[in-house]
Amino acid sequence: IKYYNITKHGNFGGKNILNIIGNDKAKDKFGEILNILLEERYKRIPPERDRKKLTFGNAQVIFSLAYLGRIFDNDEFKEEAKCGDRFISENLIKNGSILRYAHSNIPGFLEDYSYLALAYIELYKMEKEETYLSKAKAISDKMISYFYDDMDGGFYLSQKEGKQILRRTKDIYDGAYPSGNSAAIFALVLLKNILNTKEYDHIISNSFYGIGGEVNKNEASYTFLLLSLNQLTLGVDR
Repeated sequence: IKYYNITKHGNFGGKNILNIIGNDKAKDKFGEILNILLEERYKRIPPERDRKKLTFGNAQVIFSLAYLGRIFDNDEFKEEAKCGDRFISENLIKNGSILRYAHSNIPGFLEDYSYLALAYIELYKMEKEETYLSKAKAISDKMISYFYDDMDGGFYLSQKEGKQILRRTKDIYDGAYPSGNSAAIFALVLLKNILNTKEYDHIISNSFYGIGGEVNKNEASYTFLLLSLNQLTLGVDR
């Protein structure tokens, strides 16, 4: 009981949370007992784990690895990024369309398309291979076709051709990771600068107008989205 800092009145908000803060030196003394407890614990049915291989999660990792590989000229990061691209091509794209996760028939959401577009753009900047740039543009064009709101700007979370839903919503808040809208707009801004095209100008400006009112209420909650404005002003390396 002492080892785990358990007290009669609790160690956190009146309750006890098992911890060994300050007692780590006593670990060897209780090692045998802890092993017995661990063996008993393994007899219990473990909680289920989410084993889905999500497109947007893999795309985030590819984007990060490619970026770090390019900035630090790290061959290991570069190879892992390209390996991730191969996995997505083989498991998460079916008939040219993105799946939500591997071994499913669930169509991808906005974040799957937008993050994968960003991943391809970063792979292009890393390798300077036109194939990656072509993939980025193809994914972005499909993203516009499936998710863009022609009336009010911005992008819906789900596809037009998805299952019947009562209301299509838009995800714009940048929380633990950037929203699908932030990633989508950022990808289009990067493509605009890299390709030196005005093809996406109306969509970019209309999207900013469409969600700008919410952004003005609390700019700190839309930091990734605001990076797009920075890119529009400063451009991007070719």
